[in-house]
Amino acid sequence: MRWAVAVLALAAGGCGHTDVTTPLPWVQYRRITGPGGSGMWAGSRHTEVRVRRWWGWSTAFDADAAPGAPIVVTPSVVLVLSQGAPWILRESDTRPVRACGDKDDVAEVPPDGGFVDCVGFLSGPARGVATGLRLRRLDPTGTLVAQQDFTTGDQGRVFLTPTIEFYDDEKNPYLVTFRDPWTGDDGTRGTASPERLAAITCELVRVGLPAQVTPAPPGHAVAECSEAGVWSRALGRPLRRPSARP
Repeated sequence: MRWAVAVLALAAGGCGHTDVTTPLPWVQYRRITGPGGSGMWAGSRHTEVRVRRWWGWSTAFDADAAPGAPIVVTPSVVLVLSQGAPWILRESDTRPVRACGDKDDVAEVPPDGGFVDCVGFLSGPARGVATGLRLRRLDPTGTLVAQQDFTTGDQGRVFLTPTIEFYDDEKNPYLVTFRDPWTGDDGTRGTASPERLAAITCELVRVGLPAQVTPAPPGHAVAECSEAGVWSRALGRPLRRPSARP
């Protein structure tokens, strides 16, 4: 009986495999699938980040850390999201460090790298329904380059997402606000009425001094507020999503 089970397991299973990508010559991202098939025979899957040392490849983030793919900041610095926290991994360092310090911030990187932008929650009913955000721009060494606080201002207006939505070709970050159709005047959350959905009035906010606000085209839908093409046409310049975001 034991032999029968073993043969069945081998037949239903298979060989595991490892997919390796190398965003930079000194860092690897490994997606490892253990032996297995489908359904009840499905194999285990995990990820790792490794760095090249003088003695060979060393694991910087193991399977327990469940790291995401490294995002290139500079040729010697990458950003890694691990267990919900952003980490900076430098070629010269022996271990990673928190990208945004001890703060529970979201970290974004411009499409062409160069900086790490940390976005912190300041106010709002919840993190996903933010009315105030703090943006801190750090250079690859972790030095603070710029800091700016933003509030949505009008009652009922919130940030579309509590982080940076787009960048332009000069690495300027952009936020998006809208009138939340799911929150009533008394602050309770519920179903959005057609009238509220028609009055979302999304606005694009360019980070900087002074901040520049661009309204969305008339008749836009909520889904269009997160589309780079819509805002690129409204602004008259190309916008792109942060690195590693579709």
